[in-house]
Amino acid sequence: MPEGPEVRRAADRIERAIGGKPLQNVRLETPKLDIPSSVLKGNILRRVQTYSKAFVLEFDQDISIYVHLQLYGVWKTGRIHSPPKTRRSLRIWLETDTHYAALYSATEIEARNPQTIVEHPYIKKLGPDLLNRSTYGVGHVSRRLGQKKFARRRLGHLLLDQSFFAGVGNYLRSEILFDAGLHPNQTLGKMNANQKTALARSIHTMLHRAYKTGGVTLDPQRVAKAKSKGVTRRNYRHFTFARASKSCYQCGSKIEKHFFAGRRLYLCPVCQPEATVDTLSIR
Repeated sequence: MPEGPEVRRAADRIERAIGGKPLQNVRLETPKLDIPSSVLKGNILRRVQTYSKAFVLEFDQDISIYVHLQLYGVWKTGRIHSPPKTRRSLRIWLETDTHYAALYSATEIEARNPQTIVEHPYIKKLGPDLLNRSTYGVGHVSRRLGQKKFARRRLGHLLLDQSFFAGVGNYLRSEILFDAGLHPNQTLGKMNANQKTALARSIHTMLHRAYKTGGVTLDPQRVAKAKSKGVTRRNYRHFTFARASKSCYQCGSKIEKHFFAGRRLYLCPVCQPEATVDTLSIR
């Protein structure tokens, strides 16, 4: 299932494909949308907002369409003379005079008034989405880490909680913790100021790096070196995620695979030592 960076990149593709031009052809192949296709025809897509794993397509004339991809949904875009080849079930087809954006297989779709979209049950419970707030910097992240309601939560659980920061999923959890040098068992309330600063920086950096690169979280210098040696993307994409038993890029130790909150998590036992009361302030 896509995480926040992948969702935001898909939203960008939709905007590039059909944004700013009147819709010439509209097909709404789902009974969950209680508006006729004729209502959208001639409308202009103004922007696509993202909220964790949800899309909100905002059109003029005060129309918004909410979409959650769930497990199987996917957006496809392209030129109208090259329609997608797929056996998936079409849900929405939006076409300008040159390009299309098509939604397949998604089940959570509904029309909403733009003024009330933030009251949607899914969106309402989310924490800040860093990729949907261009001005949300490391300082904002740091202040959120200081909120008492998160103090007793273990990081391995907390980072997957969409009410903490929206859009952080499983691969980003492992990468954020490694980059910050933190163990998933650590709790915010027992971390020192330097650790919290490192975590805030890592959350911000990893989300934006993954968005910019299409899911690559390894630092640019190591990526460039790997590419020069002919290493495939699959083998240079991450610091720890899906790299069990491979050498840590920083210390050479073997990356370990664990299960935390019911999902796989990867870490370096040397770079991310498990914290105790006596060692929390040392690192």
